[in-house]
Amino acid sequence: MRRKDFSMYLFLLATFSLFGCMESIPDMKTDSIKTDSKFEYLLCMPKNSVKGLVVLFPSFGNSNQSTLIETELDEFGDETGFAILIIGFNQSFSLNESKFKELSGLISRVLENNSIPHNITMGGLSVGGNIALNYGIFAKKNNIEPIPTHLFVIDSPVDLFVLYRNQLIAKRANHNPQTFEEAVFIIDYLEYELGKHELTLNDFKNYSPYLIDAKENNQLEYLRDYKISFYVDPDESWYMENMGLELNSTNSQQIKSMVHALSEINKNVRLVNALGKGFKADGTRHPHSWSILDEKEFYNWILKKKTDFMADSEKPE
Repeated sequence: MRRKDFSMYLFLLATFSLFGCMESIPDMKTDSIKTDSKFEYLLCMPKNSVKGLVVLFPSFGNSNQSTLIETELDEFGDETGFAILIIGFNQSFSLNESKFKELSGLISRVLENNSIPHNITMGGLSVGGNIALNYGIFAKKNNIEPIPTHLFVIDSPVDLFVLYRNQLIAKRANHNPQTFEEAVFIIDYLEYELGKHELTLNDFKNYSPYLIDAKENNQLEYLRDYKISFYVDPDESWYMENMGLELNSTNSQQIKSMVHALSEINKNVRLVNALGKGFKADGTRHPHSWSILDEKEFYNWILKKKTDFMADSEKPE
């Protein structure tokens, strides 16, 4: 499929459940979009002294503005002294080496031009979380600054081969129209992005942050020094009722597997079970949402302030 043909698919993302949801844009809460090194970005600075930077990556098909509407990380950042940087990444499941270098350059300039300390937390929703993990891997592997201290992942398809395989199954089964359309889009996009029809596990080794079926997950070695939070809303009944999906076909199961593997070499990894917390800005129930991250608890985590919020879910299973 040609690149331009994917634009006709983007409207389907308005109801997709494993990727994201494009929203109508209410009044913006910050200045206009800025462009630097081919990335569009939004920057929200706190009113008082700044302690660090939180970098957000939107879910696939979403804009920087709609991301700002879906989370209150900027409001809580203002209270706690953190700047918020939302970076558009041109609708991709990952970035290549040159793009990651451009990304590191953009973040460095934002830090320098705004006198922000090099205290960086990076993450995102859906494939935005994958971008954050892959940047963390790239930065450590290549000793590229700036290197974040914290990473966070919100219901991301961290194993893109499992995602691809599940979509092939969903397409063949064709039990649910919405799930079928999402499967067609994801299959076509991944095959275009990786330049091959009928992809294999080997095609994803340098593309996906984690692979459940790989004999060795060498990428995980580069994540051993980060503090990482993974957020899931594993509402099996919602997925079955709305998408015709069992829980093992959702992103939460990939995340659970990755957390288990990563926790063997990194004791600063946690899995936050936010069952029932997922809602869009308009109040619609949806497990694949920014709201499964509790903003107050999130900043307490960065600042090492212990709270009782979901304490039991912080231990990887």
